[in-house]
Amino acid sequence: MRLKENDPGAAQYGNFINYYQFHPTEARIKSLPTDVWNVNAGEDMICLDVGSNSGELTQALYEFILSNLHTVDDENKVDSLQNSQCKGSSCYFLGLELDPLLTERAKNSNRYVSSIHYHCLNFMTDDKLTVLKTYLKQHGKQKFDVIFCFSVTMWIHLNYGDEGLIKFLKDLCAWTKVLVIEPQPWKCYRAAARRLWRAKGKTFPELDALTIRHNVETEIEDILEKKCNFSKVLETTSEDWKRKIIFFRRHDS
Repeated sequence: MRLKENDPGAAQYGNFINYYQFHPTEARIKSLPTDVWNVNAGEDMICLDVGSNSGELTQALYEFILSNLHTVDDENKVDSLQNSQCKGSSCYFLGLELDPLLTERAKNSNRYVSSIHYHCLNFMTDDKLTVLKTYLKQHGKQKFDVIFCFSVTMWIHLNYGDEGLIKFLKDLCAWTKVLVIEPQPWKCYRAAARRLWRAKGKTFPELDALTIRHNVETEIEDILEKKCNFSKVLETTSEDWKRKIIFFRRHDS
């Protein structure tokens, strides 16, 4: 077997060096709704992007939400962006990425240093507790308004197993009111395993032990609804981006 050590598509944790060259941010952004980004008048929308890679999508999300941000007053009347700006509402993002080189690239290319902060962190470790609590406290929040998790679940699943995936989803939900998640289907698992084997001559540590397999997207939805007290409120797809992006909301929010 001839190994391809320099294969950029064989990153074990999904930390691809040039990910957005192959998956442009515009495709995802086009599939997002414009009428769901609401905050109370005078409050800011605080967002977390888990798996922010080199930051391109995080910045695109920030621009998109800021352009579509609305405020809701005490009578549940929705105001436009122009009025929400007058009332002092804005948007802030924290991007988490486990790869230090990608995190550094994100920081260096950040066009919104006062509104977007990047931190090198593996969300599966307890180190996140201090980071998230500190960030939320700075913005006067107990939870994030929205957590984004694009194409991350497969890498958690392959490296930490079924129980790791369940823990990951529960942890996400514990920190947010709304979860926007893009789970990879099983065919992506097979492709990732083939790439890793060709490049490194090894497989993912939990691949053979996984019991959540061919129906992985449905299983993730079930976990979020049955184990995390979240409800599915919206699902989007588009011509440009074939993968499902699913919105979940906490029952008590």
